[in-house]
Amino acid sequence: MDVGLWGNALQSSPRAPRPDQAAPSSVTWLLTLECNRRCPYCFYQIIPVRPETGRWPRDAALKGPTAAERIAEMGRIGVADLYLTGGEPMLRPDIGSIIAQASSHGIRVHMVSKFHMHALQAEALADAGLHHITISLDDLRPAEGKRLTGASNYPAEALASIEACLAAGLDLEVNAVVTSLNADGLGSLADRLEDIGCRKLSISAMQTPHFRSSHAKGLEPQADLRPLMDRLLAGASGTMAIDFGAAGGNDKAKPCGATLVCEVGRRSLHILPNGDATRCHYMPKRPDLVIGSLLTHSILDIWRSDTFERWRRPERSMFAGTGCANCGGFDGCNSRGRCVASAFLEAGQANAPDAFCGAS
Repeated sequence: MDVGLWGNALQSSPRAPRPDQAAPSSVTWLLTLECNRRCPYCFYQIIPVRPETGRWPRDAALKGPTAAERIAEMGRIGVADLYLTGGEPMLRPDIGSIIAQASSHGIRVHMVSKFHMHALQAEALADAGLHHITISLDDLRPAEGKRLTGASNYPAEALASIEACLAAGLDLEVNAVVTSLNADGLGSLADRLEDIGCRKLSISAMQTPHFRSSHAKGLEPQADLRPLMDRLLAGASGTMAIDFGAAGGNDKAKPCGATLVCEVGRRSLHILPNGDATRCHYMPKRPDLVIGSLLTHSILDIWRSDTFERWRRPERSMFAGTGCANCGGFDGCNSRGRCVASAFLEAGQANAPDAFCGAS
């Protein structure tokens, strides 16, 4: 897509929003792309964190009074869930303030982290009102941990963080990404997590990052994961739920329009560290996906803009030369939302069939 087609300026008209799109019910906020981990399956080209602590991430522009006003607006317009992610969200010095502000407006705050948390930090998150935390841990073995995070001591750090969060009373789940490297260690991981009191383990198969990281080469799981799933379920005692998510093979394709695929523009808004609202927070480096800036516009300004409407329901002519151009399910795919990240991965452009296409 050509950036010049719509430009970066927010385009609006007096058109009233559709009743089912009056405002987002959830917001995903990519707080920073800085990270102290080096996970090969990460969807982001992260910014290596600097050794100093207590300073602002270099890319975090949405902060202070502007951030507080946008969080207050979320409360006014009925946002129910705020998802904080990164990079590493714990690198924001104001993370506790963000959580507390959102919680004070009745918003459930969720966070994904690989940060090494001590007891006081976990307690501070609980006191701020964090609703749910996901900690990622793929393997207990140091060598595998180093390959999957860049740090051989990560498994021990993650276990310490999990125990601290559980002791603080936080609602916690652990997420494990299945790769060719760690599939044989998931049984031991599940047993250990259950022993320390974890109540939920989510498992998903690795997907290749859209920018095709060389570090991810050869890590995609090669075997059918269903036997692994069966073994884990057979060995579970029942005190910890195991959710396999997308780990059960390639069953993504669905009839066009049958199931909601992407919530952006229907239920959800994605925000980047610099305050830009984007069509897909998994592709933060693409200016052509930017809808508007929360530094200069309100959430509702962006949500109701013509710019966003063109992303929600792109015209058929924009898919010329692809399988979507003459597909009978075109309008259905507009309704279920298109996965632009997978379209870029497969076709190099947003306006193309995505990984969920039932016709391709």
